[in-house]
Amino acid sequence: MKKIVFILLLLTGLAYAKESTMKNIKLAYIRCTWELSDGTYWKAEDIKGNLLTDLNLSFAHIDSKGQVQLENKEYVKNQVSALHKAYPDLRINLSVGGWGAEGFSKASSNQKNRDIFVESTIKLLKELDLNGVDIDWEFPVGPDWGQSIKSSPKDKENYIFLLKDLREAFDKEGKLCGKYFTVSTAVPSAEWFLKKNDVKAASEICDYINLMCYDYYGDWSETTGFNASLYANPKDPVGWSTDACVKLYLQKGIKAEKIVLGLPTYGFAWKGIADNGTHGLFQKAKTFLGNFDSTGLETKYSLSQGFEDFFDDSAKQSYRYNKQTQVFATYPSKEFIKAAAAYAKDFDLKGLMYWEYGHDMDSKLLQIINDEY
Repeated sequence: MKKIVFILLLLTGLAYAKESTMKNIKLAYIRCTWELSDGTYWKAEDIKGNLLTDLNLSFAHIDSKGQVQLENKEYVKNQVSALHKAYPDLRINLSVGGWGAEGFSKASSNQKNRDIFVESTIKLLKELDLNGVDIDWEFPVGPDWGQSIKSSPKDKENYIFLLKDLREAFDKEGKLCGKYFTVSTAVPSAEWFLKKNDVKAASEICDYINLMCYDYYGDWSETTGFNASLYANPKDPVGWSTDACVKLYLQKGIKAEKIVLGLPTYGFAWKGIADNGTHGLFQKAKTFLGNFDSTGLETKYSLSQGFEDFFDDSAKQSYRYNKQTQVFATYPSKEFIKAAAAYAKDFDLKGLMYWEYGHDMDSKLLQIINDEY
């Protein structure tokens, strides 16, 4: 009997260890707590899990007691159950936080609070039958110009303590049930974040970090520009790119095998943009028209409506311009996705992720990722 128990424990340990060596990640975030553009919520049958290794449910939040909670929990639970049945190998994770999400500073401030956070996270993962957690704390220590959420200079080390406590608790729980629980964290494509936070330590604790390489331009920008560019166009006023970001992270000691490269599934548009021989690119920004998904690209900014399509070979990104309406729109094209996939392979990165599935419900961009990576 003892021999049988020993063999079972050994097999469990082997299965547990095998999961931690995951490679070639293809990950998508999917919104769970707010509607899609058509006012509905996604359903399991909408997700092509055969094209993914991981799906991150976004977002759980921290309540006043410091516990991790998820809205629409029963609805999400049903969809997760259906996804597990349809795609047994698909890892489904819980992403906690998101832009403007409060509670991390307090939840990580001491051991008692971290225990509450960790225990409630494990409880939720087990309730929903999930595979791991993604910490999307935006941001532990923010930029010099400040941030909207509560923060403390001590958050630099408390961020690491929180990740470490999660990893240790997950390892303990995993060995009991024979299931490996992943820990990841989402980090911005920004030089200041590396200066303010210990990303190297975070990467060593986590299975991987999700590098959010998008929003290089937006409603805050003085000129039009690319939402995401693989390389920097020499005429780009911002002068930032995904390539610059990845190389900086590598220089700071983050291993390539820990970096999952993030891509956008949405575009940005501006109105009242002069041509000036550049088809609106890097021109003075006026009225920001917000973001749009793949459907919006072919309804609001289609070629049949007078838009011309252009590809910036230096940045490896696409954009459209309408001379009559003076509207400029940048979007993630097939060419950009293919170039990013090739880049991830060339640098031997951990994988690719995108934000988010709700902007790519027809899975066109996801299919390209799957074909190329």
